[in-house]
Amino acid sequence: MKTHLLPVYSFARTHFLVLSLFFTALCIAIILSVKIIFMVSHHPDISGSERTTTYGIQVVAANLPLYQNPSLPPFWITHYSPLYYQIVGKIYALTGWEINNVFRVQFVSRVVSFIFILAALWVAFITLKLLHIPKYYRPFVLALLFGLLQHWYFTNSRIDSLLFLCLTLFVYFMLRSFQEKESWNRYVIAAVVVSMIAFFTKQIAYMYIAAWVGYFVWMREWKNLLRTSILCLCLLILFTFLLGGQDTKLFYVNLIGSLIVRLEPWGYYGFTYKQLIPHFAVLIGISSVLALKGIFDQSDKSKVFLGIATLLFFIFSTANAFKYGAGVGYFHEFAYVSLLSMFCYFSEKIAKSYLHSETHYFFVSIILLTLLYFTTTQLERLHLADFNRYTSEYNQQNDVKKYLEPRLKQGEYIAVLYGDNFRGMLLQQMLFKHNLAYQDDVIRELYLSKRIKFDAFFDLDKRGGIKYVVAPMGQSYYYPAFNHQFDSTHYQLEKEIHGYKLYRFIPQKKRVAFTATR
Repeated sequence: MKTHLLPVYSFARTHFLVLSLFFTALCIAIILSVKIIFMVSHHPDISGSERTTTYGIQVVAANLPLYQNPSLPPFWITHYSPLYYQIVGKIYALTGWEINNVFRVQFVSRVVSFIFILAALWVAFITLKLLHIPKYYRPFVLALLFGLLQHWYFTNSRIDSLLFLCLTLFVYFMLRSFQEKESWNRYVIAAVVVSMIAFFTKQIAYMYIAAWVGYFVWMREWKNLLRTSILCLCLLILFTFLLGGQDTKLFYVNLIGSLIVRLEPWGYYGFTYKQLIPHFAVLIGISSVLALKGIFDQSDKSKVFLGIATLLFFIFSTANAFKYGAGVGYFHEFAYVSLLSMFCYFSEKIAKSYLHSETHYFFVSIILLTLLYFTTTQLERLHLADFNRYTSEYNQQNDVKKYLEPRLKQGEYIAVLYGDNFRGMLLQQMLFKHNLAYQDDVIRELYLSKRIKFDAFFDLDKRGGIKYVVAPMGQSYYYPAFNHQFDSTHYQLEKEIHGYKLYRFIPQKKRVAFTATR
């Protein structure tokens, strides 16, 4: 038995790298195939609250103000920075497609997000060259990054895809700046500019600013800290002027007001801790040790920066994950710099002459097992998806839209209640110009916290400004956005389409007669 297995063992040992690369390519092919299947499907949410992205794209494509007063009808709030919305919204407007065609809006967003991720992987590749990561390890890094981004799927069709591109550019420019003779150089300036672009992509990019501040403070580069701070302030003013719209106050009311939500420790446990610690404990442990080693060694500026970024990204991401609506996708930044640090360390330990050492086999084996995990979870996701139901649900809600749209005039609104399995969610987007409280979960948080007054909603309800209440499951008239129960005597069932009950407002003059017939 031993004699027969010896040639197999010898072949596997001799061709270990080639076999590993083949297995990596196979995993990536499967993950990519699953991604494309979901991209072109009618799945209503492949990226975690994808409607938050669809909303902003529709608003920009319709040439409406992106940042409006959330206390006035239609009670819209944009709780992300504008750059992704502006880019994708303008692209969609150029297609000439209908703004309320949600499938096409989502498709364009998914394609653009994929392009951003491909660009980010290319930047990651040149960063690996900059760090002198051996050629035979670079495909593993890129494969791990792509697999991770599909596992933590926030980048599939959201602002996070552009944010991740900004992250890779930011890290590259910072690392490249350390190769210049002068500590203040064009790459430092580029890194600061990118960090501010990232902030105007998604507010969580304040972590990028914290990374270069932390580095300059730790290295006692006070002049550079002062210069970058002044540059940062100037860019903040410039980008606010360029991207903030006509009303700067509303711009910051939307961005800052929507972020002040309640802490949710149990949400952190379910959506972050259970998804992060059991699966990535080894990565967290190793990267933390390497971060501390790099910071206190100070012999290599690149390692100092990666160490500071690793610790700060992990601390800030953990803190952000405790707020309502957060998830494990907040750890993209930490995962990226951690992988760079790990491959730097193991590349140095595994010199080319020792490519057949046990350390090399252990390291690559861990990578392959991680890729296998990413691949099997994507296959499981594909297996559990019911694409026929997604298409049917989309067509049903589109039929409801076709009925309601010609019956709604400008300034007339609907309140869409939610049912199970995304019922009602797409209808909100299909009739977004008439839909109240598009971001209803954020509006509910603001209403319950009483940070914004929504008296205008109750005035609108009293005077009959809400023409239809749509109940996907025939449920009660409860409207969660404002913790409000509509008066059932003010509405009558006009039509039922595919289980969606459409209740129309009864004017005061007709209400007495209608009530008498009940």
